[in-house]
Amino acid sequence: MKDPYKKFTSLQLFMTVLSIIFGGFAIVKGDYSLMLLALLTLAFSFVFEGIIEWKKQRGPHFLLQMVRACIIILVSIYLYFKII
Repeated sequence: MKDPYKKFTSLQLFMTVLSIIFGGFAIVKGDYSLMLLALLTLAFSFVFEGIIEWKKQRGPHFLLQMVRACIIILVSIYLYFKII
């Protein structure tokens, strides 16, 4: 049987891998823009995980993932503009 959440699972995995790649480059180059991009892709990974939880009718888990994503987005954007 086909996994109904395969699209969101693959997007979550893709965003996680992108976050690792961007984070690695940001550490090597010391670039704040790449670090912001790494954190945003990590937040989108949480968003896609939350969508999977929403589709599975798990409301509290969905809410938890969305709160995590929002916190990462808000803190990373604040720190980016505070540093720059």
